[in-house]
Amino acid sequence: MDLQTLIRDPALAELFSETVIERVKINRSNDKLYIYLSSNRLLTYAHLSRLKNELSRHFPPEQCRLEIKIRFHLSEQYTPQNILENYWSSIIEESKDALGMIAYSAFKQSSPKYKDGTLTLALVASPIVSKNEKILRQYLDCIFRERFNLSLNYEFNYLKPTTAVKILPVYQPPKAAAPEAKVSDLEPPKEAPLSSPDK
Repeated sequence: MDLQTLIRDPALAELFSETVIERVKINRSNDKLYIYLSSNRLLTYAHLSRLKNELSRHFPPEQCRLEIKIRFHLSEQYTPQNILENYWSSIIEESKDALGMIAYSAFKQSSPKYKDGTLTLALVASPIVSKNEKILRQYLDCIFRERFNLSLNYEFNYLKPTTAVKILPVYQPPKAAAPEAKVSDLEPPKEAPLSSPDK
């Protein structure tokens, strides 16, 4: 199967001109189709999302869900540090759909650093983020192993929030002073005389 014959958008075809389909696989329940790609060009999550929408014309979602897997074969200039600098924003964007807003917010505020095979992330401290640290590790490991054939170590450093959340008191308007009571107000009301029935 030739990828170029499945793409009708010329700009998208040019973008994936160095990408080929390695294999196609469908799961046992026949509701998910996997397309495995190989590319000599670095492609972002936004690029792959555009391709997925384009290919969905051939594989309607009511029949099966399309999943795209890609492996990059890049030149030697793409060191782990270089990949991190050029691909981190794509990883952040993908995390929003893959893991949700919590992971997206954590990665978006992080400061990634690579040294000697270890990727260190400085994250803003949060009980939710630290609780899901294992999921974040698995997400990163899957991307770097499958797409770049990189086996990295991961460290998470937690930083205190820069601004504390202030809880403001609920505004209560001042109560108006009660008017002074008059003597007449303190006297019990006089009973009105009963009217006699009509004769």
